[in-house]
Amino acid sequence: MAIQTGRVTITPKPNEPTMKKVTFPKPFKSQPGVVMTVISSVPGTNVLGIGTSNNTKDGFEAYVTRINDTETIMVWIAIGPM
Repeated sequence: MAIQTGRVTITPKPNEPTMKKVTFPKPFKSQPGVVMTVISSVPGTNVLGIGTSNNTKDGFEAYVTRINDTETIMVWIAIGPM
């Protein structure tokens, strides 16, 4: 098992889920588990939600929804076989 971490920055469209593709520094052997959190002092008020989708051995799609177009930083961790 291996762990990879990183950051993704998205400038979202207000009130719309906005996506950015994340590519792992090194591909995993198979699909890893991915956990992501937002760096924010206004979760639940300005930041309405975050999530991941289409996780593969090579990367994933990161999503954020917020009420404005403020640049949003999220950190992620992926754990899986190498």
